[in-house]
Amino acid sequence: MDTLREKLARELETVRRVPGMYILRVEPERAYSFLLGFRLAAMACGVKYESARDIWHERGYQVEATGIIPQMQRRGMDDKAIVDALIEMEIEQLRSLP
Repeated sequence: MDTLREKLARELETVRRVPGMYILRVEPERAYSFLLGFRLAAMACGVKYESARDIWHERGYQVEATGIIPQMQRRGMDDKAIVDALIEMEIEQLRSLP
């Protein structure tokens, strides 16, 4: 039987394939807001999130007050690539939770 975390990860895979269906305009800030809402709903259903710091560090990002998006932009990533990476990291985090 699939865990709630795995079911949520699969739903995010759908969002990742067709982000425009879930995020009106595929822009990093909108995706970030969408993912925060998704995370809040998951937490309301009992998912215990941990810091994404390790996942960020694995990809060479630092924890900064401005968040991760400016770091991605400095690397030359376009909006679509940033949105994809944000969703990918959220999926990875869900699957890595105990």
